[in-house]
Amino acid sequence: MFAKRKYGQKFTASSIRPKKTNYLRMKKNLSITITGMVQHVGFRFYAMQAAYKYLINGTIHNSEHDKVIIEAEGEEENLDQFVLWCKRGSPGSRVTDIIIEEGQLKNYSGFDVTRRD
Repeated sequence: MFAKRKYGQKFTASSIRPKKTNYLRMKKNLSITITGMVQHVGFRFYAMQAAYKYLINGTIHNSEHDKVIIEAEGEEENLDQFVLWCKRGSPGSRVTDIIIEEGQLKNYSGFDVTRRD
């Protein structure tokens, strides 16, 4: 794991650094459209709790009669868990379809529930 050195050779930062690995985790932006019985059942509130649990930033708002739109940003592993939650839905909701599109990062700070009925 560490570089070997000869007697009398000084250590440098590069000689004691472990082999190169990806220390930076990549963030992604997903636009998630959820269709089904997802309005007037507390879906946005439960989605906000799930977003906090999985360290997701972004926004959520109601769209047409039976749709909710989420802009979610976070690390890929956390987004995967959040999307699984979205597929299951909240208590009282029934998800019939989910559309996921990758987008440009918008660097959200926090997760906001907005009202756009």
